[in-house]
Formats: sequence, structure tokens, C-alpha cells
Amino acid sequence: MASETQRGWNNAFRSWRPHHYRQSKLTPKQRDAITQRLADGETVAALALEYGVSRRTIDHYRP
Repeated sequence: MASETQRGWNNAFRSWRPHHYRQSKLTPKQRDAITQRLADGETVAALALEYGVSRRTIDHYRP
């Protein structure tokens, strides 16, 4: 059985956790355009700069 102190810590953690996911930085239309442009040969770095996101974000949409 959890002690009073442990229950306090558990309750504090529950109130700290985010209750929803953050909003995407790109719309579905932008994601589709990125996928197409990558398939057409544009670079990840150029697209990341244009959309204001990281190269890693753009890499998620490689075909």
C-alpha cells in the first residue's frame, strides 16, 4: 500500500502531465506537398527552411 507521501507525489505527477498532444506544425495539405516535392527531388534542407521546421520534421515525410 502506498504511503501518504507517495500518494502526494503520484497526484502531483498526474496534474503535471499534458492532457493532449501538441498541435502539428504542418497542415495535412503542407505534408502532402512536402511528400510530393521530396519525390520530385527537392532537398530536405530547402523545404525545412521554407516551412520553418527542422530537417528532421521534413524527414518524416520522405516517400
